[in-house]
Amino acid sequence: MGSFNLCLNANFLGAWSDRILAVTENIQPTVKEEVEAEIDTLLDIYRRSQLSPFFVLYVRKGCDSPSVAMLTSQSVWNNRSVKAFILQHNIPVPTGEFNDTSVRVPKSSLLCASRGCNCLKQHMEKLDKKLILHILVEEKQDGRDTVLRSVFAKDDQYKDQKDYSVFHLPKSQMQFLTTFNSRRIDTVGDLRMHV
Repeated sequence: MGSFNLCLNANFLGAWSDRILAVTENIQPTVKEEVEAEIDTLLDIYRRSQLSPFFVLYVRKGCDSPSVAMLTSQSVWNNRSVKAFILQHNIPVPTGEFNDTSVRVPKSSLLCASRGCNCLKQHMEKLDKKLILHILVEEKQDGRDTVLRSVFAKDDQYKDQKDYSVFHLPKSQMQFLTTFNSRRIDTVGDLRMHV
């Protein structure tokens, strides 16, 4: 029997007493890592609050304007991704248009959250959480309670469409778009999403 104080494993760790870890630098997270952590935390809070639906702005290659996804109570959550309804812009976004937030939201009868379903309705798609740069939810204090509400507004100009409603970010909520664009510059490095 040996003594623990004399225990050596030269091929693996060497002498136990020689293993001292010293941290010499203060590593700070990048802006991208901070944004990802904040978004992940907020997504978890809003999911637990049962706010449904709510919308997120994310970056997508080939589209200079923010892309929009709708998260509902049927969204499937994972550590790295969320299954959400990916919404199409109301009209194709021309190159260089950075502020178009007008999207089509299909009527609920045309949405399907079932997995492996082959129906003709729109199905959820996987969205990488790292692509989400802003959540379109407003928090307001009501006494001691915090009230959450989606800030996306229905556009009455398109109310006669039978298959979808058109939603957009109202002018009173443009700070959401400003925050999104500044985060896009900080994380992607450019407003333009290259193909």
